[in-house]
Amino acid sequence: MTAIEYRIPIVRMNSYIVSYDYKIVENQSSGTRKVSICTSEEYIQGMCEKRKSESVCDKLFKAELFHERRFEKGRLNEDFFFLSKMLFTDLKIAEIDYSGYNYYQRPGSITNSSYGKSLVDSVKNAYELKELAHIEKPKLEKYFARLTLFQARTLFIVIPWKNVKEDKADYIDSLYYLRKSISFIKEVNLSRQDKLIVQSIDKFPKQTIWMLGKIWKIKR
Repeated sequence: MTAIEYRIPIVRMNSYIVSYDYKIVENQSSGTRKVSICTSEEYIQGMCEKRKSESVCDKLFKAELFHERRFEKGRLNEDFFFLSKMLFTDLKIAEIDYSGYNYYQRPGSITNSSYGKSLVDSVKNAYELKELAHIEKPKLEKYFARLTLFQARTLFIVIPWKNVKEDKADYIDSLYYLRKSISFIKEVNLSRQDKLIVQSIDKFPKQTIWMLGKIWKIKR
């Protein structure tokens, strides 16, 4: 049975990863064409735990889903923000084990950059969705809290305060977002190590971020 026969409004497929010189370097599909169905909550949880794709590029949507929805100008990490808000309505998503498009990897793109405004915005987006879920969909709040903590931890690992040249206010706001989400730390799906990092950032931000930067530099 196909996704259309299931009457699913969103269909997600795999892709061929294509290098800058137009060579296929990976086929994300195993070729089974198996269809699995998940709820909005299951998909949001998967995105927030980095298990499911947050891109809109690998999905087909029913046209009516876009009648009153638009991407917000100037916001990066916009696919996740847009898709999450769409999934606040109880939709179902079909995932198909089939590579239906080519995903070209362009050197210097936002996706392939080690740091940029996209990472700062990813913390802000997760926190704003957490606050929105608190009002509109309380059962989803813990998932966005988890992502807020994880993305803030990632931001502070890869870029210390002293190296921030732009978006300083947004960067500092990320600490605020982390602290406003830390009450969920016992119930979210984070590794023990990540929980310890988040708690250390909360209590000793400058010292912890300095130490994380040193460790990150050595590992690179």
